Amino acid sequence: MLIYLGATVVTVVGLFTLYFFYSSMVDHRWRSGWNEAPVHPALAEVRALEAQQLAGVEAVAKEFANKGRSAFPMVAPKPSNDLSALSGWIRSPSFRPVTAFPDMGPAAPERAAPGQATSASSAPAAGQADVHGRHPGH
Repeated sequence: MLIYLGATVVTVVGLFTLYFFYSSMVDHRWRSGWNEAPVHPALAEVRALEAQQLAGVEAVAKEFANKGRSAFPMVAPKPSNDLSALSGWIRSPSFRPVTAFPDMGPAAPERAAPGQATSASSAPAAGQADVHGRHPGH
C-alpha cells in the first residue's frame, strides 16, 4: 500500500514540476522576440509625438503634489448642484426625490442647560407632544 502511495506522490510532484518547466519554456519561446520585432515607421512616429506631448506631465504632477488642488482653478474643490449622479436611483423601489438644499423648516428651540429652569413658553401646551413626540403625563 505504501508503494502505491509513494508512487502517486512522486508522479504528482513530477507532473507539476514538468508543467512548470514546460510552461516557462513555452512562454519564453513565444514572448522572447516581441521586444525585438521591427516597429512600423508610422507607429514609431505616433509614439514619438505622444511622448513629446506628454513631456510636461511630470512637471505638472510635481507642482500639483506640492501646491495641492487649490492652486489649480480647474480642479479646485467647489460646491455643486448637479444631481445627475442620483438620476439612476429613480428605478429603486424605495426612491424618494432628492433636493440639493432641502428646506428643513425652522430651527429647533434652544434647550436650557442642565439644572436651569425652563421658561413656560418653551414647554408644550396641554395635549401637545414635545419635540421628542412624547405627550405630557405619559
